[in-house]
Amino acid sequence: MTSDQRGFAVRRGIDAVARAARALRDVVAAIDAGEVPDAGALRNYLVGVVVTLDMLNTDQTQKGAP
Repeated sequence: MTSDQRGFAVRRGIDAVARAARALRDVVAAIDAGEVPDAGALRNYLVGVVVTLDMLNTDQTQKGAP
C-alpha cells in the first residue's frame, strides 16, 4: 500500500467517525426535542449506528488502514 493509499484510507476512517458523531448528535437532539416516543425506537436507531460503524471499520480493516 502506498503512502497515498494509506492517507486516503485514514481520511475515510476520519470521515466515518465524523458521520457517526453527527448521527449521535442527531439522536441527542431528537431526545431533547421529545421526538423519541419510546425506548425501542431509540434502541433501533442506535443499533443502526453501531452496525454502520462496524461495517465501516471492517471495510477499513480489510483495506489495511491503521
